[in-house]
Amino acid sequence: MKQRYHPFQFSRTGLKDIRPSPTLSINDRVQEMRASGRDVYHLGFGESRFPVHPLVARAMQENIHQRSYLPALGLPELRATVAQYYSNHL
Repeated sequence: MKQRYHPFQFSRTGLKDIRPSPTLSINDRVQEMRASGRDVYHLGFGESRFPVHPLVARAMQENIHQRSYLPALGLPELRATVAQYYSNHL
């Protein structure tokens, strides 16, 4: 019997240490929380439920040349601004 060529073959040993993506796990948890009726401010990656604000779109266009990752916790100035906004509006 001729052996078929398989470009990717994984052994059970090779798969044992693979863990789910933390980002996708967070997205799943947010969906579960919303399905149970909880209000959730999801600031992770994924599709936005809201349209992009024109000022954000403009800032993105002006900075598209910057292709490096930002700090995992975000920009300190932006975090402070968002925190101030929610402190004033909640």
